[in-house]
Amino acid sequence: MKNKLEIIIPTFNRQKNLKESLEQFLAENSPVKECKITILDNCSTDDTQAYCQNLQTKYPNINYIRHNKNIGMGANITRAMEIATMPYYWLVGDDDNYDFSNWKDVENAMNDNSDCIVVANFTIVDNSIPSLINQLGLLSAGIYKTKNITSEVLQNANANIMNMFPHMALICDLVNKNKKFTVTNKPIALWGISNPDPEGKAYIRGARKESDICPRLKYMYLTPAWFNCLDMLNDKKLKNSLINEAQKYSKLSKDVSTYKFIKEQIKVNKKLFNNYLYNTIDIFTHLSTFNKIIFILYLIKTNLLTTYKDNEYKYFIIFGIKIKLKRKGKLFKNDNN
Repeated sequence: MKNKLEIIIPTFNRQKNLKESLEQFLAENSPVKECKITILDNCSTDDTQAYCQNLQTKYPNINYIRHNKNIGMGANITRAMEIATMPYYWLVGDDDNYDFSNWKDVENAMNDNSDCIVVANFTIVDNSIPSLINQLGLLSAGIYKTKNITSEVLQNANANIMNMFPHMALICDLVNKNKKFTVTNKPIALWGISNPDPEGKAYIRGARKESDICPRLKYMYLTPAWFNCLDMLNDKKLKNSLINEAQKYSKLSKDVSTYKFIKEQIKVNKKLFNNYLYNTIDIFTHLSTFNKIIFILYLIKTNLLTTYKDNEYKYFIIFGIKIKLKRKGKLFKNDNN
């Protein structure tokens, strides 16, 4: 295995989490303990450097690379894709957990020349391509054949740094070329479903001046970013299904209606990003015609419509026009006062 797989861990200021992850990889009973493990440190200011350098004195397979400056989370991911050297690489988060009891499935998939080995299943509904694409959005969910990282894939990955999922460039390319996907019988990469980034700041961690960050990157969040990445899929029907029928392909959204989903996206953009226009456009342009109508109506209701009531009437103000309704629901009059 040590001649087949490289594990690459991008990290920034998470020494404690990184230590917990590495202890799992380097444990005596770990099947990957002798594999090359590359740590890409995004110029951490905590104890990450000292910890990794000390680790290198004990484990010759640890390759520690520290950037001179913080290049951003997305760029650190594309750097990992660029430097991978072994036949397969596994790009993992610095805060995930692992269960290696079913590792034999990975070895069998490699021997079977699989292009992508899916090692997580917390969102998977079935083994269909749409379901696997959803799952592979998690960084640690896939082990990939390195030779599939072409110059074009790297350029697409770099172009999608702003869209938060640069590794999706490879996944979309594999789907477009009908490459071979294998799913392990039991999950190896484990991840909870709580939101690790409630304020939408993860992808600009380490920036000294948030005000200096490009607005498109600073205000981007998961949904518009995900929709934009799916533009790399050649199959328009597949892309449309992933966007407009997401509940079919993910355990996390199976109970979420389209209306509820759209409502939540508008609320998030308003609450966290001050109704950033490009997020609105990114979501709207990817929706089906029917969902666009729902989106517009709820956008008006949320941002352009004001309501209040007294004992006798209910008032609606939209575009400066006041509509007064009797509390029983009968229209009374329309005025601009």
